[in-house]
Amino acid sequence: MLEVFIRALEGNGSRISRSGSGRVAQCPAHEDGRPSLSVSMGDKGVVFKCHAGCEKDDILAALDLTWGDVFKKDGEDRRRSGGRDDWMPCQGFKDTPAEDRCPGHKAAEYRYTDEAGKLLFAACRCSRKKDGCKRPFAQWQPDGKAPHGKRWDLRDVRRVMYRLPEVLAAVKDGRRIWITEGEKDADLLASMGEVATSSPMGAGSWLKEYAKYFRDAAEVIIVVDCDDPGLKHAEQVFRDVSKFATKVKVVYTPVNEKGADTSDHFEYGLGLDDFERAFFEEIEPRPHMVIQVEKEHREKPVVFAGFGEEAIERSLVGSMLRFGTGYQLAESDIATHDRLRIAVRAIARLDARQIAILPETVAEEIANMKSGKFETALRFLEELEGVAFSDIEKPRKAARIVRERSLRREITYLCRAIEEAARDERRTIEEVLASLRQMSDGKAQEFARFDEYCPPVGDVFTGDVVAEVQQENEIKNNVRELRPVVSDKEIEEALDDAGDGAAGGTGAGIRSADLSGDQRSHGRQDAAGVRRGSQSARAGRAGLGVVPEAR
Repeated sequence: MLEVFIRALEGNGSRISRSGSGRVAQCPAHEDGRPSLSVSMGDKGVVFKCHAGCEKDDILAALDLTWGDVFKKDGEDRRRSGGRDDWMPCQGFKDTPAEDRCPGHKAAEYRYTDEAGKLLFAACRCSRKKDGCKRPFAQWQPDGKAPHGKRWDLRDVRRVMYRLPEVLAAVKDGRRIWITEGEKDADLLASMGEVATSSPMGAGSWLKEYAKYFRDAAEVIIVVDCDDPGLKHAEQVFRDVSKFATKVKVVYTPVNEKGADTSDHFEYGLGLDDFERAFFEEIEPRPHMVIQVEKEHREKPVVFAGFGEEAIERSLVGSMLRFGTGYQLAESDIATHDRLRIAVRAIARLDARQIAILPETVAEEIANMKSGKFETALRFLEELEGVAFSDIEKPRKAARIVRERSLRREITYLCRAIEEAARDERRTIEEVLASLRQMSDGKAQEFARFDEYCPPVGDVFTGDVVAEVQQENEIKNNVRELRPVVSDKEIEEALDDAGDGAAGGTGAGIRSADLSGDQRSHGRQDAAGVRRGSQSARAGRAGLGVVPEAR
């Protein structure tokens, strides 16, 4: 069957190369400049995935193949979109006694996705939920090796809120968000034009980490089910979300019935404005902390509040996997985590051999290096790919900055070695100067090659790079840029003033048009210094000061 798939790719004109026991090829379902389709043989048929996000049905259609062509089992495979799939674990397996089998079927399925809309897992409800089913709820995650492509558990799956992309968009747009106890009620509110969500598996399953999705939300309304578990659940959600959202309140239906929920509320003809409010003790907000950086210390690396250098490096390594390029980074350039260093080392080895950089190929290289197991490495790499930058330019900027920081560390160590050599009177001055020249020339040549990434952007993460890292890691923008943009007009005014003073009032001022490119660049920095010259120093020896600001 793998041969059939490969021949179809060849007939389509796709470029194919070997990767371990499998292949990597250009995906036939989209314009694929660099091969992004991984193909291998599994236990039940061909396993294939487009890392650019193409649907499997579209790939098969482009190759003029069917699911029957790539799976050993005869007949229609239930992974196929549109196929009927009503089975749930409560219905039992082949060896399940008849008395333990539920006669119902799957009545509803609620899909949980990540921020980009990629399926993480799904929750299902049995049609006999209120009619004797012992296990009316079950969850599954996508698994190409499991029967019908579904593994009925949530082991090693990232947990998120229901309808997460809509929740994040509502936070950004300042819309109110409803939190219900179940997905059915969330869908009901969504059908009315509201933004609504729910945590997986209902009451008693809330995790503190869900609260981060409501950071700076304008208003969050928690609907409590009218029973003891519902009240405890709503109280926990309120405590956690109140630490992030601007306004949070808990409401309940006036329907006088134990267990009454959102669906009951609307079935009795009540509206959104008919909920009654349940009052909880308000959470006192903490002062909002803002980082300021002294101009004199702007050459030092900055660690931003809320996220560190690891967040940048994770997004950068994820971009290597998404865009299939190593950005000429070395293992020594990664400063935060051993797992990221191992990934970069594996990527560099693949790049040197001109093998496609994909999560599967990198995971296989890590296993070959005996630095980890394939399955564990693949899960970690797919997680990194999920927080990659959205376009090709941002990781180039990040790669330049990370490489500059690494070079600074290397120069620091070499300077210390030169200092020790200079103090050692057993070495001649000529030897010390020769070592200094060799180090300086080597590092200057290395720095000159940095322009292959992008033009110089400074040694601090600012602008769109910071914005995207904050978006990928759900972090609030509480960083003030170290080097604010100075307009050409401000440069000319500052330099004209300086020129007037230097000319003794003769009016022979210097104009920016008369400056070379390097002089103009220095002039931009000087003008920025004029504009910020009155700011007092607030930074410590690391160049940072923390100033409270009312939230």
